[in-house]
Amino acid sequence: MFKTRMITSTLMLVLFLSCSKEKLPEDYIARVGNSFLTSKDMPEFDISTPQNLKNYVSNWIVDEVLYKEAVKYHFDKDETIEKKVQDYKKQLVIDEFIKFFVNSRVKTSDEEIRNYYLSHRKLFTRHRDEAKVVHIVVKSFKEEKRIKTVFLSNNINELEKLHRKYRFETKVITKGQPIAELDKTIFETPVRKVLGPIATDYGYHVIKILEIKRKGTIKPLDEVRDEIIHRLTQLKIQKAYETLVDSLLSKYKYEIKTEVVK
Repeated sequence: MFKTRMITSTLMLVLFLSCSKEKLPEDYIARVGNSFLTSKDMPEFDISTPQNLKNYVSNWIVDEVLYKEAVKYHFDKDETIEKKVQDYKKQLVIDEFIKFFVNSRVKTSDEEIRNYYLSHRKLFTRHRDEAKVVHIVVKSFKEEKRIKTVFLSNNINELEKLHRKYRFETKVITKGQPIAELDKTIFETPVRKVLGPIATDYGYHVIKILEIKRKGTIKPLDEVRDEIIHRLTQLKIQKAYETLVDSLLSKYKYEIKTEVVK
């Protein structure tokens, strides 16, 4: 009989362990008791670096242990929390509906963009000098001198080699934006000139000035196109939203007790 009990207990233990094992998600990253963090639960924002991933998992574990302890004290049954959850869910549903109904009906044509630009040119006035440059920074003074020599020679083959080896940035710099060692030099240098090597705390810089636009000039349409699209889109969304709300207010019956509101 003792043997029978032992066999039965062993079978029950094996069955329990096998059932428990079956319930474990294959792709879980962390767990707290019977709560699991799986790859499907990972957020959309950047967790590509080991440190970001480690921080997210650590925060998840802390939240889980706090939540489990709070549940023991029945905070999950708190009516005020339930109300907040319902209000939050309601707002999320409204937001998704507005995105679907309003944003899908908002489109901006090239003609509208061009007309807006021509009617609001002063909005796109440069308030500071701007320079379009090709910029590279490395740690070696000797290597920066070689890069400058290649820049000045305009040797296509040598330039291609440099582009494969280093990261060149073509960007627009606003006066007052770069570090002090570069700011004055950039905006007092003729176009097409090559500056450097310029020593800073970050390394040695070589900069080729492609173009300089002075304060008070108007930015061309291609530079401000995205900004205009954003402005027109926001205006149209607001108008579409107001039209939607007006139509719904006329569709649904509602009442306001003015004596209570007062």
